[in-house]
Amino acid sequence: MRRTWPSLLVTLALIPACNCGTKPHTNTTSGIVVLSVNGHDVTEDDTALSFDPACLASSGNAAVGKSFLIKNSGTNNLSITKVALGGANAGSFKITNPPTLPASISAATSIEIDVQFAPLVQGNQSATITVDTDDPNKGEVNVRLTGQGESLAPQPTWTSTCEDQTGAPQDGSCEFLTFADTASGLVTTKPVHLQNSGCATLNVTDISILNAGLPDGGAVFRLHGAPPSAASPLAIPSGTTVDVQLDFAPVDSSTSLADLYITTNGVPGDPNGHQGFLPDSGLLPDGIIYVGLQGTGTQAQVTLTPPQCDFNQTDGGGLCQATLSGSDVVGHFVLQNVGNAAVQVTSVAVPADDGGVFTINLPQPAPFQLDAEGGANATVNFTVAYHPFNGTAAEDLVIATSAGSLTSHLVAGSPAIINVPTNLDFNNGTFDPNQYSSPQTLTVRDTGGTPLIVQTPSFTQESADGGQEACAYPNPSGSGTLPRFALSSAPTFPLTINPSGTTDWTLTHTRDPHIGGQVECTLHIPSNDPATPDALVTVSAATYVNCDPFATFTPTGNLPGSASTDGGVITLDGSNSLDTDANSTPACPNGQSDGLQTFRWTLTVPPGTTRYGTHLETVTAGLGTCASSNDGGCVDLSVSLGSSNFPPYGNSALVNVVVDGNDPSAEPATIKLQVTDTTGRTNTASDQLVVTPGP
Repeated sequence: MRRTWPSLLVTLALIPACNCGTKPHTNTTSGIVVLSVNGHDVTEDDTALSFDPACLASSGNAAVGKSFLIKNSGTNNLSITKVALGGANAGSFKITNPPTLPASISAATSIEIDVQFAPLVQGNQSATITVDTDDPNKGEVNVRLTGQGESLAPQPTWTSTCEDQTGAPQDGSCEFLTFADTASGLVTTKPVHLQNSGCATLNVTDISILNAGLPDGGAVFRLHGAPPSAASPLAIPSGTTVDVQLDFAPVDSSTSLADLYITTNGVPGDPNGHQGFLPDSGLLPDGIIYVGLQGTGTQAQVTLTPPQCDFNQTDGGGLCQATLSGSDVVGHFVLQNVGNAAVQVTSVAVPADDGGVFTINLPQPAPFQLDAEGGANATVNFTVAYHPFNGTAAEDLVIATSAGSLTSHLVAGSPAIINVPTNLDFNNGTFDPNQYSSPQTLTVRDTGGTPLIVQTPSFTQESADGGQEACAYPNPSGSGTLPRFALSSAPTFPLTINPSGTTDWTLTHTRDPHIGGQVECTLHIPSNDPATPDALVTVSAATYVNCDPFATFTPTGNLPGSASTDGGVITLDGSNSLDTDANSTPACPNGQSDGLQTFRWTLTVPPGTTRYGTHLETVTAGLGTCASSNDGGCVDLSVSLGSSNFPPYGNSALVNVVVDGNDPSAEPATIKLQVTDTTGRTNTASDQLVVTPGP
């Protein structure tokens, strides 16, 4: 850029003086001269052309120019006979378009006189231009010229300045240009200000940057725009400033250094601040400006750990340390910026999770900023909760940032699988009551990949269950029934069992103290196992039959009876009727009574009896259930004489009556035995026994 001084249009016109300042101009045979400066007619006293300060002519700078007009305000031609430059510093001024003399100016027209100022010395300069005309009233007019010669160095003189990393002006010359930290992939532009403080034009013919090369051929530092050359220099006129723009384009997070060399035709304005060396050439010459370049690239290096999470491993030992939280499985993740540039996190999501299987729990919702390493928010810990369902899921956790996207693969949903034995036997796999043991342990396992959720189990009697007894028995202490089997110290339901986890339940069998035998029940275990939502376990136990009854019986009123018949006497002897032999199979342990009492009558027919026989009957009857109303007895046993199976004469036969003390409704009763002669004779023999239940 060249500096130009604004031109002042100065017009000179001689205005005829009035006689004594009062007589008007009356000449009509010649023109009237008028001076015009900047378009305004002025008197001679005001006709001063003042030039701006200018460099000395020896500097080679262009002279400063101005002009004025000589006007003819009369009605006849005005003749100009002289235009001469004189005065103390006439050599510093020059009329560049002197008119050919004599010159004639027609009425109401003008001529322009151009003047240049090129001071020969420093300081104030003055001169005068004298114009002679044929105006009778003002034959000579003068134009005063003033100007100032600059004290600047005649040669071009450069000064370089710049701002620091924060943008504040640096003190002194620009020896180092430090760029603000710049993210990798972006460009920061910063100027070096070059000022020409000399009078001659400062020409920049080359700008070079060394030590900025990259292996891929690019450049961390580069000139912003086309470089100048000797053929096409960057011109900086005297007193002006031009910015040399430089780009910093980092490719990573390192600090880069480079050397800027600006070749000019000038000299340094501050010789003491002119430092630096040319590679392999020693100190810099005066015309080369050196600036050290420095910039640090910033790069957001964001990591997401772990790269994958298996929610089926819930013992906390997996990559995401997944653990059970209620019915959910919670995995732990870390988003971290290990770079030196902040990054914007725009979204955190599982894009393909249409069913809401996963829930992300962030300490702050996206979008948010992830600070550079060492910052307060450089690391974000968060969790992802998996909501188990009867299926599988394989999705990607995607985190979108200004530095790119990160993913972690999520695997979940191997269904829960309940594993329980199909049978639980309180007799070690046999039906031997001697092997009976209560309580027993039932182990429930989850062999799947999702937590097993177990609901409240229950015992039922199924049609396929074996055994002789029901799964519930009457409550001896009140109404209702009591269960044969139960969970002892049952856990709280619903109960969660982690994958590969187990839980042990304690099952007890409550034996009806008055009824034994084998019993089988079905244990229902409902869970979230999609294949076996109701797991079944057959629970069985075998105990002694009829041991430890409700009551035993004591007979009273044993009265032997007899009857006379044709040929002999039938004798009934119930004096030894109480039978305490055990009737359970196997025998009750520890001498316990089985509750079945057998009462016997001995029936004897003496020798010599003819034509008579008897039919023997063995009757088992629960007391309280009367077979007839004979003589108030609840059991009436009839033995008929004359049947063919009567024992030989002179022998005895037994008539057995068995009473059951296992019935909680046992009560006193009378048992009556009556033997009748079937030949129609009226002779009979009878005996009776009163039995009373006791503890």
